[in-house]
Amino acid sequence: MDTRAEHQPAESLREQLRTAEASLKAATAHFRALRKAAFAGRYDPDEFDQAVLACRAAEASLLAARHAMAGGAAGAGAQPPDAAPAAAPDPLARLRFARWLVETGRLSEQMAA
Repeated sequence: MDTRAEHQPAESLREQLRTAEASLKAATAHFRALRKAAFAGRYDPDEFDQAVLACRAAEASLLAARHAMAGGAAGAGAQPPDAAPAAAPDPLARLRFARWLVETGRLSEQMAA
């Protein structure tokens, strides 16, 4: 799928977005119906796997359509969707916070369990 918005008219992008939303809605409804059937004891693993894959594909299609729509609205000065963020979050911040909670007595091993 071509996501370059500068060559597609706005109406085409809107239609692509509507189609992707409808596809996701239908795939999600089918997945929910299969999930209800599984809870009722009628589980078909192959059909369930196909429904999960269809939902993932529909979500990816919707995301691509939204990126194309955002790129069309922002114009030529828009940042590409795969551009890296300016500053990466600290991956150890949560661990440092947990250690601080334990060191200050606000969290103990008995409370955490």
